[in-house]
Amino acid sequence: MMMIVKNFTFQGVEYMVCNTTDGYVPGMAARELLADRRHGVGADRILLVKLAGEQELQAFTADGQYTAVTAEDWLIFGLYLRQAGLSANAAGFARVLGDQALLQLQAVESKVSFFEAHVTNAFCQKLIALDKDAEMLAC
Repeated sequence: MMMIVKNFTFQGVEYMVCNTTDGYVPGMAARELLADRRHGVGADRILLVKLAGEQELQAFTADGQYTAVTAEDWLIFGLYLRQAGLSANAAGFARVLGDQALLQLQAVESKVSFFEAHVTNAFCQKLIALDKDAEMLAC
């Protein structure tokens, strides 16, 4: 299993987007390692997206904790979808960003830098093991 994540930097904040559509959803320990700038990929916020069926978006802090999704998260999600050649659920975007959602997305696009990271199978196995260890300790 290899995982591809995309990191977007906007207004000094680095967002990591992980597509969980294929089944693997990083738990708290895995998210924390992924966000670590020394041992992982590095990010300030982690966005987990699911694209099958109804599009879903969840946001997490760099220490793996769940947090409320912000308007900026939605904008980054929109850029992610655009780069992937996918259409967005317009209702979800309009609900959060208002009727001008597409215009906001176009205005932001030129102000965002991004890179793509290919997470190796060995690192993915480490992420899975960390989550299993964290689950056992929680019991």
